[in-house]
Amino acid sequence: MKFIMLLSFLCMGLQAQASDSVTVVLSEDYYQGDAVAQIAIDGITIGTTTVTAKHGTSTQQVSFGPILAVGAHNISVTFTNDAYGGSPSTDRNLYVEAVYVNRVLVGGPSSLLSTGSAANHNFTLEAPNQTVRPGLAPLGYRIGYTAHSSTALAELNSVEGWLGRKLDMTAATINMNSWWWGNIPASYAVDVSFPMLSIEGWDSRGANDMAIAASGGYDEYYIAMAKTLAAAGNAMVVRPGWEMNGNWYPWSINGPGGKNQTFANYIATFRRIAAILRRHVPGVKIEFCVNHQIQPFSVGGGGPPDYWPGSDVVDVITMDIYETNTGNWSQTKNNGQYNLNWLTTFAQQQNVKIGLSEWGAANGDADFMRSAIEWMNSLGDRFIFSVYSSWEPADQIIKPGDHPAEQAVWVNAWGKTYFQPRSN
Repeated sequence: MKFIMLLSFLCMGLQAQASDSVTVVLSEDYYQGDAVAQIAIDGITIGTTTVTAKHGTSTQQVSFGPILAVGAHNISVTFTNDAYGGSPSTDRNLYVEAVYVNRVLVGGPSSLLSTGSAANHNFTLEAPNQTVRPGLAPLGYRIGYTAHSSTALAELNSVEGWLGRKLDMTAATINMNSWWWGNIPASYAVDVSFPMLSIEGWDSRGANDMAIAASGGYDEYYIAMAKTLAAAGNAMVVRPGWEMNGNWYPWSINGPGGKNQTFANYIATFRRIAAILRRHVPGVKIEFCVNHQIQPFSVGGGGPPDYWPGSDVVDVITMDIYETNTGNWSQTKNNGQYNLNWLTTFAQQQNVKIGLSEWGAANGDADFMRSAIEWMNSLGDRFIFSVYSSWEPADQIIKPGDHPAEQAVWVNAWGKTYFQPRSN
């Protein structure tokens, strides 16, 4: 027997804004028709929506506003059309995955299993705080967060909830046949990893040969991938043959599974891919991404200058840094031949921009994160984007309360109250 369930959540201390917005994230179990949700604010129904997103694989967002004033409020979502055929596979249900007010999470998830079941979310809007925050200067370049799971979009939304603003950017890998994780909403810019050789088996000849790549033998694959990027409609920064100074990708001199890996072949291939991307992807920015070279495993063959394809084809040079591998901030900045000091000097010499396409603090190190942001800010308009990445579960700051000291650093630097746009 099914039952009516009432769920309540409380969130205090949200700041009112000039244009308040509410976003309800929904999904359903389909059975003989789609679930219908009725949404009300302070007891007044503002509309109904038919939910078509399948629970567990996708979500559907309903947004509205501005309608709220300073004070206490309630948002309720009610399931209006249950249907049940006697088994879990013949059962229509509604799921409230999350509710955001001004992009701050105020409730969810909840399962609505019967007609009339509802999820209620209570919160209070306070008057805006007009005080000026001391300490870190506001950062005005684009920021992003890489999420590494099948629920990546939900994880990005979770970060946006505690941050109090929408992220501008995320990251993905393009292969011959697909994105690395599903469709990315066009509202996000994407830092795209673009392979020079097969990392999913698209070279049917099995050659994986950098000489073939350099002479145009793989152009058909590069063109197909570029067209996939163009069709997605996102703003793009693309990094062909990333982390080439490591020893784990086949396009590196000492990388596994490749042939004829020479500096000349890498440079020629990079330039071919850059030309193809510029022909097919409107507004694309080309990125030269190196690995921080502080430990022996990172050496591979040669250093970044040996692979440099030329400032005429590169818009931005980036470095991937993880505190787990590179050490504390001082070590990351100063140790090793190719460190952050080298990156800054080389970018200035080549007159290209600087970014961090992958970076992460280790297990709650707020000092590392704070120092990294201060370094980015010190570069002024030379620095144009940052995509935080958390490969290790212990390093993640996805959910509210994950390493709160680190999250506080993000909010102070990038939160909506203090974020200031900057043209790059």
